[in-house]
Amino acid sequence: MESNPKDSEKGFWSSPVAITIATAFIGIIGTGIGALSQGYHETLLERQKFESNLIFKALEPEDPKERANYLKFLVETGLINSLDVDKINKLAEQPERIPGTRPALKLQTSDDILISKNSIPGGIEILDRQNWNSWGRGKDAFAVSKNHDKGRIMAFGHDDILRYTEANRKNLQESFKWLTESNESNLILFTASHCEWFTSRESQDDQDKLFAELRDWGYTVKVLHEPLSPANLRGAGGVVIGNAWGNFAPSELAALERYLSDGGGLFAVGLGWSWSTYSQEEGFRCENNNEGQDPADSSTYPMNKLLSPYGAAWTLNTLE
Repeated sequence: MESNPKDSEKGFWSSPVAITIATAFIGIIGTGIGALSQGYHETLLERQKFESNLIFKALEPEDPKERANYLKFLVETGLINSLDVDKINKLAEQPERIPGTRPALKLQTSDDILISKNSIPGGIEILDRQNWNSWGRGKDAFAVSKNHDKGRIMAFGHDDILRYTEANRKNLQESFKWLTESNESNLILFTASHCEWFTSRESQDDQDKLFAELRDWGYTVKVLHEPLSPANLRGAGGVVIGNAWGNFAPSELAALERYLSDGGGLFAVGLGWSWSTYSQEEGFRCENNNEGQDPADSSTYPMNKLLSPYGAAWTLNTLE
């Protein structure tokens, strides 16, 4: 008897071998589709993470206009395309609405907390107001701070800010905490090779009080008697320069710039009117390290040589 071809086809597809082969084939196709789908979603997720990181980076600058320009650049170059580009572009047209991601320094600013009643504070002029936070009266500020690249800078208009008192305790804690947050190092350097008032001319008692408090707060304190250099700045959470009347070498300023760009912190204290009045008098001069200083020209004040490249400078005025 001849077999029916239809019976043969029916017999093959109904056999256990055929069912196993078909199931395996379907499984392979399903696995491939699943892998492709998973790979697509993982790629999409990584892309979104990448773009989110770019946006967070764009929100770091202190100046809202810088943040806006950064966002526009990301959109115009196509680096952002998986997020809502239209909304980002629209937001970039209103810089004042763009939030920042880096915290600002917070201070209690009443005069009797910042400095003693008998002290006469000096002014700090902000040369680039878009990048600084400031505290003070009128045109000149008493205290200023800013984020600079990966690092941070703050400056004050009187040495008293470094004299520890119970009234000023919170300001000092906040200042050193803010200063070191960007690099997470607890090493604080105090420079002492440029006739700095705090480390060379103030009372040992004032130094000891502040150093003891810093150690209680978890910091390591070191007085640096050598010039600034990449080697001795490496690993420091913050550098305190307490009103230097001696000149900084160009190599020192370059080392400080590199240190700040890499995430270091600068705590600078100056008093322009005092330097202008007394820096050339016997007993106050920084002997053998004051070449080129002109008391009538604030740009020759060593602390301004240090601070002015970042957009601020001590004036020769007092704050009444």
